[in-house]
Amino acid sequence: MKKYLLFIVVLIVTSFTVSAQNQGVTHTGRNTGQVQYPLKEYQELENPVAVDAAKWRGIEGKHVTWGSIDERYSQEVPPQMLQGKSIEVNAWKGERVHAQFAVYGNEYIRSLNFEVSDLQSKQGDVIRQDRLLRGFVRYVMTDELNKNGKSGCGNRPDATQWDSTLVADVIDHLAKELEVKAYNTQGGWIRVWVPQDAKTGVYTGTVTVRNGNELIDKLELKVNVKNHVLPEPADWAYHLDLWQNPYAVARYYQVEPWSEAHMEAMKPLMKMYQQAGGKVITASIMHKPWNGQTFDYFESMVTWIKKLDGTWAFDFAVFDKWVQFMMDLDYFKLINDNYGHLEGDDALGRAAKALKIACSDFRPRPYIARYGGDEFIVAVDATKPETDALQERIRETLNGLNEAAQRPYDLTFSIGVAEYHPGMNANALIEAADSALYE
Repeated sequence: MKKYLLFIVVLIVTSFTVSAQNQGVTHTGRNTGQVQYPLKEYQELENPVAVDAAKWRGIEGKHVTWGSIDERYSQEVPPQMLQGKSIEVNAWKGERVHAQFAVYGNEYIRSLNFEVSDLQSKQGDVIRQDRLLRGFVRYVMTDELNKNGKSGCGNRPDATQWDSTLVADVIDHLAKELEVKAYNTQGGWIRVWVPQDAKTGVYTGTVTVRNGNELIDKLELKVNVKNHVLPEPADWAYHLDLWQNPYAVARYYQVEPWSEAHMEAMKPLMKMYQQAGGKVITASIMHKPWNGQTFDYFESMVTWIKKLDGTWAFDFAVFDKWVQFMMDLDYFKLINDNYGHLEGDDALGRAAKALKIACSDFRPRPYIARYGGDEFIVAVDATKPETDALQERIRETLNGLNEAAQRPYDLTFSIGVAEYHPGMNANALIEAADSALYE
């Protein structure tokens, strides 16, 4: 018999690095002063609109106040539509709600940073830090719309002839601190994902805003949790269809399309799409559909081959790899996000139990281990048909435990299998099994 390793994944979350890059350049030829494709942090371009001192007249010192989530605050003018030092937002259980505050004034801020406390009700119930996402509202350069009267999109024969404007756009949850110039406005963003098992009531927390270690101000955030439950995204009645462009991911992360590094880069991005309710997979079957209107045009995921006799042959290798990748994005993180980490631990226990039961009668007894995070490995000494049968039994066992658990979600396994060859070390065997997940 041969030795096989089953690499079993509920969800894989890994990191990767990219090689050194050239300096970035905008469409108008301006050097950005940083690498072309920054991953962790980036520098904003200089604002082409000058500060109007008259609009800042009467504003002294540094100020922090709640604003509106429907407003893009211009960097160079004082913010409008402000809501004071305390704000209350309504939410269903399982819903994501948001709040935006504005920092502004006539003083330079060297190191703007902020933190958000746990949210607690008068009854002592808590919405904890792992349910909160905080970030800065960052500014990006855009150009004027519809200058040529032919719609907002389209060709820019001479990009320098289109006015540039710095606009609030990106919610940057990676940056921990920012520099803010005097006579500038900077937005801060907070998302609260209310657990589905949260108790009804008003939860209150504090947002503390600092310049380095110096306190600027504090804000009060209240979330009024109503007695209604929003289903998890997988059970929403509508199908969100945001086009995915895997070729754009490959270009930005500077990796070979459909390589292992490419697939790793896409996992956290496509999980966000899934968490937003995305259920539709975008698959292109021809080169440059829509005549390449997107910045990164779509390649064909199907190779078309016309034979000498006039008939056609089609290679679906890339198409199948992409669709399988999207379908294998399991929902384990949604369990933590919607039901809390205790429920997540219970789900992991269910997955481990399924493996133990499925392998209990197998001889010789397989070696089962949790590899890390949400990954498991099973090492077996068996024939290929026996290994195939074991995979099927593992899936059937998990389906039975899902049915018995009667939870509002089901677990699934993604399984990659690799055969051991003499001379292979453990890392090589695991890498081969991991790669097999996407074959």
